[in-house]
Amino acid sequence: MTFALDSRDIRILQILSREGRISKAELATRVNLSA
Repeated sequence: MTFALDSRDIRILQILSREGRISKAELATRVNLSA
């Protein structure tokens, strides 16, 4: 199964790779999504 990653997915992965313990709410804020 293959999935295409969009720019938002890539941004989420970049943030998580640097800050693995970030809260879901903070992550959502940084990528402009609702928590």
